[in-house]
Amino acid sequence: MEAEYAAQVGDSKTIYKIVKELSGYKPQQPLIKLADRQRASTHEQQANRWLQHFESVLNCPEPNILYNFENDDSDDPCLEVCVEQITEEEVARAVKRLKNGKAAGIDRYSQNS
Repeated sequence: MEAEYAAQVGDSKTIYKIVKELSGYKPQQPLIKLADRQRASTHEQQANRWLQHFESVLNCPEPNILYNFENDDSDDPCLEVCVEQITEEEVARAVKRLKNGKAAGIDRYSQNS
């Protein structure tokens, strides 16, 4: 009955969810390979592999050249930012750049996920 109602209102996301449940679909675990190229089969192996990965990526040597910000010779270190009131023209331009049929925020299809 839920699938029939979803079909009537055009809710394809709910229809696909119901079909997956009825067919016995189970999402697979993400494929994480160990350093020896074998698949990590347990959560502990996956966590250890992520630890190894981030240790190798984030633990790098100190740079040879450091930038001295105190001796910066730039004339104007601040960015120019307009702090005046927003005009109707700016709002109209921003609205025209939006995708057709799309609105900001949550819609009825993304609330269930």
